[in-house]
Amino acid sequence: MANRIHNVATQTAERNGRAFPMVVIGLDIDDLAEVDSFMQTFVDMFKNQRMCSPPQTSGLFVTLIGELTTQMFKERWMAASQRDPVVKAFMGLMTEATVLYGKRDGTVISHSSLI
Repeated sequence: MANRIHNVATQTAERNGRAFPMVVIGLDIDDLAEVDSFMQTFVDMFKNQRMCSPPQTSGLFVTLIGELTTQMFKERWMAASQRDPVVKAFMGLMTEATVLYGKRDGTVISHSSLI
C-alpha cells in the first residue's frame, strides 16, 4: 500500500454548548521511506482545507493508520509548523489539535496534542 489521505473534512462538534468547527484528516501511512515528501502533501491539504473552513475553525484532528506513529508525525508536524508561516498562523488559532494513532480495526494505540 502507498501513503494516502483518506478523509479531509471540516466538521462541527460541540464544546461548552457552542459550535466547534475542526479540520479532520485521516492518513494511511504504509511507506515510511516516502513519508517526508508525503508530509508536504499533508501540509498543503491542511492549509487548503483550513482556508475553506469557517473563520472560527479552531480544531484539528488527525488520525493515523499504518507505520507512522504519533511521535513521528508530531515531530514532522512541529517542524512543518515552524517552516511554513501559513501553518504556523493557523496553528496559533487552534485551541485543540490532536493526532490519534490506531489500527485498522479501530483500536487506539496512542494520541498526542499538537499544540
